Amino acid sequence: MDPLLEQFNLSLYRSNVAIYNGEGQDVTQYLAGYYVSSPRGVVTGLSNLGSGDYAGDFSVAGGAMRSTNFKTGTSGWELKHDGTFEAASATLTGSITATSGAIGGFTITATQLSATNFSVVSGAANTARVEIGTGSNIGGINSGNASGDIGFWSGSTFANRATAPFRVDMSGNLTATSATITGAITATSGSIGSFTIGTYLYTGTKTAYNDANAGVHIGSDGIGIGNNVFTVSSAGALVATSATITGAINATSGTFSGTITASGTISGGTISGASIVGGTVETSSTGLRTVLDSSDDRIKFMSSSTVYSSIYPYAYPQGNGIYIGTGSTQLIDSDAYVSIQSGTVDSATIGTSIGSVSINGNNIVISGKLQIPVGTNLY
Repeated sequence: MDPLLEQFNLSLYRSNVAIYNGEGQDVTQYLAGYYVSSPRGVVTGLSNLGSGDYAGDFSVAGGAMRSTNFKTGTSGWELKHDGTFEAASATLTGSITATSGAIGGFTITATQLSATNFSVVSGAANTARVEIGTGSNIGGINSGNASGDIGFWSGSTFANRATAPFRVDMSGNLTATSATITGAITATSGSIGSFTIGTYLYTGTKTAYNDANAGVHIGSDGIGIGNNVFTVSSAGALVATSATITGAINATSGTFSGTITASGTISGGTISGASIVGGTVETSSTGLRTVLDSSDDRIKFMSSSTVYSSIYPYAYPQGNGIYIGTGSTQLIDSDAYVSIQSGTVDSATIGTSIGSVSINGNNIVISGKLQIPVGTNLY
């Protein structure tokens, strides 16, 4: 080999090209008329290469320069005269600018990088965005720059993001048509349904549990409904204009005013200073007991369902009084006269066929006949 070729580690073929060694030195003047193949050198003036010519590890054919191992889609590289470049792999240290084509599974356009159900769009505020999904069920991130712009949305197209069922604006206001939240929710303002969130939770203008405003109030001060028709203070004091309670009421003190009507049983404790109208008052529900029965205005002395005796009032034109017994045979009038229509006094029999006995103070008045059996002592 020519010592000069050996010095520059060059292989020569032919033609007129500019040749540089690995140190960037122009050695063309020494090698005019040859092509160059060099692992260290750089070849220029390749327009002089003809189809089928070789320059080291690359060739020119069909208007393209390619490596000798080039196989499309498999190995090597190829640079076509229209600027199309294909390489099995490449390391580029500068910038890449592309307005069409594909990279990986993404399609490249002038303003968008997209794949199935995914796209990245460039542009100004409220244009640049990331979209996930297809059709009208899209979610994404928008490049909003004003407080009311939507930053995140889901369930709608980008154009309709402001009415999407889920959205968050740039101020952090969240709107969702439904939500399941397992953690804590902390809010100092806003609303839930018709309730206003503040120091307390309330509807309308009812800002205190016991104010005169309509609405509902729930707070640490108490609970109130309407214009004080129902309130419960923080101390547990309940006020209600009416109530129907089907369960038990347990109270250790308190006051009832007005009329109390009970269809069941009131038992235990002491009822004082009260007027009980109607119904039945019993000292016991079974066995021997005294019953105040409003159905016939009697005080009955009973055992189970049997009435042993009773006391009940009477009123006649000739005077008022009470009857004692199960019938109307024993009478005490309003002047304390006792009239016995039947029965016995000691062993003396008193009956309607005989007459009657009245006791007035220290006097016993017998009307009719009095039969006293022989041998009966009268004291």
